[in-house]
Amino acid sequence: MYPFSSQKRPAEWRLGRQPKPHQQAVIDIGSNSVRLIVYQVAGRSIIPRINEKVMAGLGRGLQETGRLSEEGVKSALTSLERYKSICSSLGVPKIDAIATAAVRDATDGAAFCAAIAERTGIEVRILTGAEEANYAALGVVAAQRDPTGIIGDLGGSSLELIRSEAGVLERGATYKLGPLALMAHENLDPAKLEEIIRKELRSQGQMAPANVFYAVGGAWRAMAKLHMEESDYPLQVLQSYRVPSNEIIALCEKVVDKKSKLQPLAKSVAGKRYSTLALTALTLKSVLEETQAASMVVSAYGLREGVVYSGMAPEMQALDPLLAGVTSLARPDSGQAGFSTALQDFLAGVIGLLPPVFRDDAMYEYRLTTACFIMADIGAMLHPDHRSDIARELVLRGPYTGIDHAGR
Repeated sequence: MYPFSSQKRPAEWRLGRQPKPHQQAVIDIGSNSVRLIVYQVAGRSIIPRINEKVMAGLGRGLQETGRLSEEGVKSALTSLERYKSICSSLGVPKIDAIATAAVRDATDGAAFCAAIAERTGIEVRILTGAEEANYAALGVVAAQRDPTGIIGDLGGSSLELIRSEAGVLERGATYKLGPLALMAHENLDPAKLEEIIRKELRSQGQMAPANVFYAVGGAWRAMAKLHMEESDYPLQVLQSYRVPSNEIIALCEKVVDKKSKLQPLAKSVAGKRYSTLALTALTLKSVLEETQAASMVVSAYGLREGVVYSGMAPEMQALDPLLAGVTSLARPDSGQAGFSTALQDFLAGVIGLLPPVFRDDAMYEYRLTTACFIMADIGAMLHPDHRSDIARELVLRGPYTGIDHAGR
């Protein structure tokens, strides 16, 4: 066990006895997109192997008709048949299929799920708003070190908010604030539309302040990517990207202003999401101001990763996400793991004499040092002319979590 934390060090992995990896698929049937992700799961490490998305638009017109889009249903069923074939060809033993706000709210949602089962054999679970919020928050917990703040997952038709205190979750709440739900009001003056958004945010009581807002969902990731591009940020990794709230709020105001010089860049970065980006920006601005958050942290992990994490044994959930992730990335055999451990023990006295990099967090310093030793031999099998450059890129941009950008 760590000297400073409740999260355990995966000692058995450090000795080269890693849990046997397995594949797990999650199909997420949302209001906007229908997505398949096949994960490589090794104990606590969750790494996407295949990521496929179809912008079916099931929730288009839902507010007016109460039913799923006919074109969206056709597109979704076709993509789901393909996803089933992909999983079968890969030998994926388990598929978790979940549906969120659009299917939950539509009068024909249950019939749509029955059609999926008939055509593909996939049983779809329709999540309640509280379940959706909880799984999205669990995804953040899976990727962060005991997050404290408010976690917000913006989907096509709904926004889920849930408070986390050192990774312990409260009950979540659902708001009808997804961009598809707001499209009926998109011709309103932005100030009037913002009033509608704030009224909905206050409909379940005033939000308690939070220092950090964790942003989950593709729409808000698009806003973060836009901030990276506008500020010429050098490390293009969305996971754990932290931005002061005042900067994001200023960016949101530019996105809402159609005469802003930012519009061409926004269109380029957001792609298909550009048509609803102003609605996304108004919602984000309102949430940040209502929660009084000092900063926004992007989580690339959310609902789907939360589903995978929820199925793990408690002893696996207790492991440190950073050390589990870098161990999975380095894939040490017993010889490499022995070298790593011996090197860390040999240099412990020297490292103890060095001034800390993160003076306010001894625990973080210890975790980073241990992660460095796990990856110490990561370039051993690479060409000697390029191994340092490739190893540096793996460390900077590798698919592991439990660390912020300064830590990378």
